[in-house]
This record gives sequence, C-alpha cells and structure tokens, in this order.
Amino acid sequence: MTSESSISDYRAATLWLCDQIESMVKDGQLQISQCSFAEYVMGISVGLKSGTVRSILCSKGRPFIYVEDEIARELIELAKSEPELFDLCSSICAKSLLAGANLSSPFADFAGKILSGSQERPKVRNRPRKRNWAEQYFIFCLVQTAHHEFGLTTTRNDEGGQTSACDAVAESLTVCGRKTPYGRVKDLMVGTSYKNIRSEFDVAARVRGRKARLEASKNADEANLDELEIRSAREDLEEILSVRQA
Repeated sequence: MTSESSISDYRAATLWLCDQIESMVKDGQLQISQCSFAEYVMGISVGLKSGTVRSILCSKGRPFIYVEDEIARELIELAKSEPELFDLCSSICAKSLLAGANLSSPFADFAGKILSGSQERPKVRNRPRKRNWAEQYFIFCLVQTAHHEFGLTTTRNDEGGQTSACDAVAESLTVCGRKTPYGRVKDLMVGTSYKNIRSEFDVAARVRGRKARLEASKNADEANLDELEIRSAREDLEEILSVRQA
C-alpha cells in the first residue's frame, strides 16, 4: 500500500519536474539540441578551454581545438570504425582550418585522407543511433533527481504503487505535452538494451563533476590551476575513449 508520505513526496516531485520541463516542450517534443555522446561530452569538457585539449583564439579571432598528438592518434584510430568519432575528428579539422590554425600531424594526415577519398566515414554496423543523446540524458537526470531529492524509488516495487521516480518523470513529461509512457522511462534507467548508454551517462556526469570542481578551484584562486586543467582534460578524453572502446 502506498503511504501518505510517499504520495506527498511524489506530488512534490511532479510539481518540481513540471517546472523544469514545461518551457522545454513544444509541439510534443523536448526542445533539446540533437547531438551524439562524443559531441556532448567534448562540449562540456574543461579540456576545450586549455590543457590537453584546448580552445585557443588565433589571429582571426576564431576558436579552434588542439588535441595532444597521443590522444589525437587514439581518436583517429577509433574514427576508422566509429561514425560518431569520425564526425568529431572531421569537426576538429574543419574548425582549425576555418580559424587559420595549423593542423597537428595526426589531424593533417586524417584530413588529407578524407580530401583524397582514401578514407570514408565508416558505415554504421547496426541501425544508426538517433541523435537524441542529450534528450535521453536529460530524462535520466530527471529520474535521478526525483530519486535522490524526493526519496522516490527509481522504479515501481510491489508495495509502492505507481509513485516511483520513473512514474513521476513519465507523468510530468506527458502533462507538459510530451507523451511518455512509464515503460520507456523505466527501460532507459534499468533496461539491458540501454546498458551502454548508461555507461555514457556516467562518463558525462564525471566530466561535469570535474568541470565543477575546476571552476570552484578557479573561484578560490588556487595554485596549480594549469596542472589541474591539464589533468582534467586528459581524464575527460581518456574516459571518452574508454567508453567507445568498451
């Protein structure tokens, strides 16, 4: 039987969730930019600012991305079989060229093969993944928040009724105009077919955590910030590589 306290927590959670979701739904869809896992994590990586992977303003005032040669070679090797990483490497080359920056040796070789036609974008082995990674991560984070902040179980249990975090998120999305069944949210959280993407979610959370800690160190004006940025950047890229190789 569902207790009054759990119903109260559930209602509080759905009210909070609707506040987060309502402005983001239009024509039945969440208005979240489409992207892949690699694009998302590279976009929030502290390494895009300085260190191992750094965003630099060149003479033309356009940012480009520098990747340490050792990691660039690993990215490019994986790009031979991973379409997402092929696109990421292509983007790094394009941004560097548009900024008037010199390509590092690994990326110069990669770009040359693309332009000469000797290397093509790898074919997707299975059905192409939808570019809704950020949307799925958003829903995943909503469930995690409903669980940790409001004390709801992640999924339904035998005694809890329909007051789980997955129920709260599914109901809130539906109320706000994006029809979402409980089963779809539950699959994202515990389904075996989503096991790999949950590993990506974990990496994204750790990258965000490193960025937050680095920002706190900057605000505190701590010493050795350059060293912290370089270490954080390397850890970000190594995690991206490891989850793609898993």
